[in-house]
Amino acid sequence: MVKILSALRSPSGTYGGPFRDVPPAHLLSEVYKTTVEKSGIDPSNFFEALAGWGIQTSEAPNIARVSWLLAGFPIEVPAMTFQGKNEGGIWALLDGIRKVKFEGKPVLVGAVDVPSTSPYLLKTVRFGVRGGHTVSHDPVEEFLANYAEWNEYLSRDFNREELDDYAVRSNRKAFTAQRQGKLKEQTVIIRFKKKIPGGETEEVVSEDRTIDPALSPSRAQKAETIFPNGKLTKFTLAQKADGAAALVLSTDGGIAEILSYSFSAGRPEDVFEIADRVVDDALKKAGNPNISLVEVEDHSSAIGLWAERKFGKDKVNIYGGLLAYGYTLSASPMMGLVRLIYGLREMGGYGLLVAFGVEGEVFAFVIGSTL
Repeated sequence: MVKILSALRSPSGTYGGPFRDVPPAHLLSEVYKTTVEKSGIDPSNFFEALAGWGIQTSEAPNIARVSWLLAGFPIEVPAMTFQGKNEGGIWALLDGIRKVKFEGKPVLVGAVDVPSTSPYLLKTVRFGVRGGHTVSHDPVEEFLANYAEWNEYLSRDFNREELDDYAVRSNRKAFTAQRQGKLKEQTVIIRFKKKIPGGETEEVVSEDRTIDPALSPSRAQKAETIFPNGKLTKFTLAQKADGAAALVLSTDGGIAEILSYSFSAGRPEDVFEIADRVVDDALKKAGNPNISLVEVEDHSSAIGLWAERKFGKDKVNIYGGLLAYGYTLSASPMMGLVRLIYGLREMGGYGLLVAFGVEGEVFAFVIGSTL
């Protein structure tokens, strides 16, 4: 078994909000640092640091290494980054699990995405621009255009009222958890310098900025659909957000353990059928435990409703999902895993993480509480 010694995440930041001037490496380094401190492991004893990052930039292409060093940790510990707009953090986690099992040493696993800082691309500039004109490309928006179409297709079996209701409930659950202080222990306070007229000041972000407690059924129903004759709106499709998360994996102790995992791939339009197979396989590998909590990467209300039909409303995303916290690209599954771990600390029993790749990949992890 692979144990999770500590698990933390940053607050979720709105797109263009508190983290728009924060380099992704800085955001991840703050989460790295606090997660390692909480684990009680000497940084020099780590086998490796890993990270998933979707929208990479040239400033820190191996962000795992840069963030590790920014945290002030030993230069002798190597690091590796996994690129994937949605699955980067998951692939880093899978690699970390295997390395802990093989090496028997702690591994730090993280994920980060800050779409607010993602660059525009000028693809035709390198060898000159004919006529003096070119077109800029936004890799985030180009990716999210397909993301929206995919989720619209998945909503085909649900009506508008169901989709709206799920979004309202997601935000209410997140707001309630925030007000009750249940998110505080899992969240790293992020501090950074911010320029102001005449100098600079310290900005402090201590809680999620994406939750919409004022979302009501009537407000949701009035929202325009993203596509003509479609069903999804800006409330029922998870909007891009900024964030990071990290876990310390080891062989002993911990607050939770990873009992099994499974993944598969197929056509993006068939992800619910793929998810059924992957979930069943992961549960079988874990001995078919009774699952008390499910954290699903609900890119849209459609995915959340699929999960509620399969597992029951009371078990799915008890602290709210991506419709409240936003879609942090490759960091979303890892941030969801952190919420699941703290849910299990509160409720006990066994949990299930289900992550959906936009390209047709599905991942499932069975997690057991050790407390």
